[in-house]
Amino acid sequence: MNRTFWLCVVGGCGILVSCAVPSMDISLGERPSSAGSSGATPQGGTAASTANGGSTIHKTSGGASTNGGAGNVAGSKALGGVSGGGVASTIPTGGMAGTASGGTSSVSTVANGGNGGRLGTGGATTSSGGTTAAGGTTATQGGTTAAGGVSSGSTTTNGGTGGRLGTGGTTAALGGSTSAGGTTTGGTATGGTATGGTATGGTATGGTATGGTSTSVTTPPSGCTGSIKFTDSALATVVRNLAQVPTSTAMTWNDIKDIATLNASGSNIHTLGGIECLTGLKVLDLTSNSVGDVAPIASLTQLQELYLSGNVVASIAPLTTLKSLRKFYVHHNSGLDSISAIGSMKSLVDFAANACSIASITGMENHPSLVTVTLNSNSISTVAALGRLPNLTSLDLATNSLVSAAGLSDLPQLQTLALTYQRLAGSPTLSDISAISTLTSLQTLSITSNNIADIGALAGLTKLVTLYANSNFLTGISALSNLTSLAYVDVSYNRGITDIEPLVANSGISGAVDYVDLFSTGLNCSSSSVTSALTTLVKTRSVLVDNDCGIY
Repeated sequence: MNRTFWLCVVGGCGILVSCAVPSMDISLGERPSSAGSSGATPQGGTAASTANGGSTIHKTSGGASTNGGAGNVAGSKALGGVSGGGVASTIPTGGMAGTASGGTSSVSTVANGGNGGRLGTGGATTSSGGTTAAGGTTATQGGTTAAGGVSSGSTTTNGGTGGRLGTGGTTAALGGSTSAGGTTTGGTATGGTATGGTATGGTATGGTATGGTSTSVTTPPSGCTGSIKFTDSALATVVRNLAQVPTSTAMTWNDIKDIATLNASGSNIHTLGGIECLTGLKVLDLTSNSVGDVAPIASLTQLQELYLSGNVVASIAPLTTLKSLRKFYVHHNSGLDSISAIGSMKSLVDFAANACSIASITGMENHPSLVTVTLNSNSISTVAALGRLPNLTSLDLATNSLVSAAGLSDLPQLQTLALTYQRLAGSPTLSDISAISTLTSLQTLSITSNNIADIGALAGLTKLVTLYANSNFLTGISALSNLTSLAYVDVSYNRGITDIEPLVANSGISGAVDYVDLFSTGLNCSSSSVTSALTTLVKTRSVLVDNDCGIY
């Protein structure tokens, strides 16, 4: 049997670890993010492959795994992968998954033909606040859509050369003026008068304006009147291009107020002065720039997604005003040492701050809405004050300095937990995992490369499917005998394991899709009980078992 040796280097906030990692290939479904080594990630791509784990296969020899992590939802996964027992992740370095924010379109048609703009993901083309009834026409390619109001039974003719649709109930022809504007007939425009300008290329007939509301800002904030000035020319260029304002023309608030999505990743931006005038922003991607001061973002209270990964952010304290924020990625900011601000973000669902300098989970305690949290590669030594997080399903604390799992007991929905590679001054620290005995929803657990001798706490985790417990000091695996949902078990590099009868007793470990790694354990291959157990698993049940006894 061929065995390959891999060398993994894990870097995150001053942590550098070398280890030999058993090579596997695993895919654990979905946004989430970030086991494996903390490497560069794509901006806004789709899922990346995980490293190590999987439905596979003859894992080859290697040592302790590093940086196993849990994933989050959406975006590209580049911190992803499972490294020696981590959990598959989908954390983008910051690419956004631009969503339709607001309105719903029912049996509607989309008229395309405008020049410029982007629909759907990455584009500012959603109807915020209103609903398009059956037969109506929604956003056309070219800019932001009408915010607030219902277009009933109407048709918007487009064919102009870009421009933005009016905000409000009145239907505007794409392109602004009479560029093949067309006529809107037979409908009732609801939601009030368009504040972005009534179409001059089409005439709305047969309806009256009634009833609509909008939360959008209707007057420019202080400092946003007249010509808009940005402190960073690179940011100004991105905004000007998105708003389709010629360089020879002054950019005003009316030009930019309806921009809902701004993707300025990798644009060499240093300062954000002027961004406060983008009052309609719901998605802001500033991944991989050189931004340090985030205070100008604080007034963008309609933001729902914010991506600040790969910058030089040292504090997110000014962002406590972002009450509508649902997704916040600020990983790979080495100077960031506190996440207390997220305690004020009561709508926050998905949070990633891995590879920073965070030492405390203050701000997460009893958080009502968090679903996915990624904090691997930091300096966290305790989570004892975590409290009850009723909606949390994925938690990645790999590559920190935990001594105990105390504090993780009141997470009733938790399905994925990564506690891989807890170290202090290079020595393994995590030995006590008794607190996780209450996590009865857990399906994937990574405790690779720690100081753990006893896994008795797992005995009641009957939904557990995937277990990475390699490179510890385990002396027995009796806790696994009744976990019949198990399909992937890695207990390699535990020299204290001499008895595998609990795996034979577990009737759920059966079939070619199941995998058990017993490489470099303490099994005596000369023992008839050991060879009999291996034969039962491999020959009788067709389980793929990596072992030192040559029984395959």
